[in-house]
Amino acid sequence: MKNIAILCIFLLACMTVSPSPVILRCKCINTRPIVRVSFIVSVQVHDPRPYCNKQEVIVTMRNRKTFCLDPTQDFTQQILRRTQRRRQKMNNVGLTAPTGPPTVSS
Repeated sequence: MKNIAILCIFLLACMTVSPSPVILRCKCINTRPIVRVSFIVSVQVHDPRPYCNKQEVIVTMRNRKTFCLDPTQDFTQQILRRTQRRRQKMNNVGLTAPTGPPTVSS
């Protein structure tokens, strides 16, 4: 009985200390077919999960607003391809051997 009471107190303490609750539902209820590309700061892709059976594409704009894009639209597919290309470029840059000044041997 004593162990159950300690466990309950521990669980309550964990729940109150937790900074944010876990939301187990789709984040995108309404989607937009298009947004202004030049204002996009970041793109997040959430694949289907047990609590949300659809892919979600969330863009953050310069003014810090977030919008959900329809992943079936051509516009969104283009954004995703661009994002993937940029990430591949960034990864390739980190994988190349550093080029420094040539060493002279005597």
